[in-house]
Amino acid sequence: MNNCYKICTGITTFHRNLFLEGLLQEFEISTYIAKSIIFDNSSSSETYNVVNQYDKTLYLASGINEGPAGAVYTILEKSLEFEWDYFWILDDDMIIDNEKVKVLLDWFYIIKDKGIGAVSPPLFTCINGKVVITHPRKEKPMKVKMTNWSGLLIKREVVQIGVRPDPDLFFGWEDSDFALNISKHFSLYHVPYPAFEIPFNTQSGINYSSVHPLNLLGWRLNRNARMPWWKTYYYVRNTLIVGRKRHWIGYIFTLRYIVSSIACLDIKQIRCAFKGLVDGILLIHGKIINPVKFYSEEMKLGINSK
Repeated sequence: MNNCYKICTGITTFHRNLFLEGLLQEFEISTYIAKSIIFDNSSSSETYNVVNQYDKTLYLASGINEGPAGAVYTILEKSLEFEWDYFWILDDDMIIDNEKVKVLLDWFYIIKDKGIGAVSPPLFTCINGKVVITHPRKEKPMKVKMTNWSGLLIKREVVQIGVRPDPDLFFGWEDSDFALNISKHFSLYHVPYPAFEIPFNTQSGINYSSVHPLNLLGWRLNRNARMPWWKTYYYVRNTLIVGRKRHWIGYIFTLRYIVSSIACLDIKQIRCAFKGLVDGILLIHGKIINPVKFYSEEMKLGINSK
């Protein structure tokens, strides 16, 4: 592996400029990052100003919240206007370094599979000084059909043949659906390293709780915090839609989300779960329920937002 390969990164952001700026600073000095496309779901002037400080970045916004699905779809469409070899989907709060980028690229040549289209690395966070692997991987590369898209590195050919996330999913399971779509045409691998960090004080890190399952009250509070009622609707609906159109595993997760919503004994959770079930059966797509809030850095840092 050498430095001749170019990467285009795609990032969806929503009021997280402190984290985003750290990423963009790293991109400017990276020998691998040729272009970075930022889709701002908040369409804020503050984020526009942050992004436009950097030469390698392109700012996109539509004036409305397109959700992660619509944002990544738009980013991928736009990316084909530029020269690059690999496309890297990143969260706006991830911490990267240039050496790890090289190691991740190397897997496309270490794995002896001519059909390889994407690799997915492990992710970790730090809680009270302890490293917690939030997305573990096996000791050796493993071919999979489904994965998350945080840190997913994709060959250009995948994008060129038209593999895209479904923008009508809006939020929830859009990355799993995208990965299932990739695996229809190419090999998709989990790789054992390098691991990339997501800060624990962001929602990405908070999603991994140490609440014991037998602590029922703690479990309910944690589940409601991690998945407010509007998210429950989208996860139930979208897993059912993915199960119907893409892969049966979606049905398993539909059942899981319905059962856990009922177990919360929260009326909003239960109503949204069953509305998601009905809409999934009817294949009703798009942005149906408005998010009450998307997590901003002010909320995560404990600052009261107006």
